[in-house]
Amino acid sequence: MSLRGVALATAKQSKIPAMAASFKETDLMILHRNLPPSLRNPFASSSAHLPLQNENPIKNIRDLFRCGMKRICPACQKGKMFRSYFKMNDYCPHCGVKFEREAGEYIVSMYINIFLTEGLFIAGFLITNFILGMGMWTQIAIWATFNALFPIWFYPRSKAFWACGLELGGGLYRD
Repeated sequence: MSLRGVALATAKQSKIPAMAASFKETDLMILHRNLPPSLRNPFASSSAHLPLQNENPIKNIRDLFRCGMKRICPACQKGKMFRSYFKMNDYCPHCGVKFEREAGEYIVSMYINIFLTEGLFIAGFLITNFILGMGMWTQIAIWATFNALFPIWFYPRSKAFWACGLELGGGLYRD
């Protein structure tokens, strides 16, 4: 039975005829949005078209940094991790790896973002203060802007870096 048939049968069993009558293909699309590629078409021959897990595993810091900055899947190093700037995909569109298994799993990425922002702020402030000798109001303008904009720019990259760390530790895998 197809996904549409299951949804229609559920609507009929719940004795809501209006719901059964209004069920459309767009509702089916909503149900498919967060499924990995191998589960989107239950009638596909097999998942042989998908690459094996850890086909190109991250082996060193350079690969981790590259995947994090490009925001690509660390398991296959091909799929995009984000569907928009702030929204992370639930599954890799290429290999089907599930990125977030539990709520709050990526809270560490917030700490990465904060520590890097403040570390760069302190180092930059000391350099501009002691080496370049900039005035106080100039530094306030520079570093207030930096502290407001850098975390926004680095947010998706910090989540990607944490996903790379999870991949190194074996925390990313297909269902």
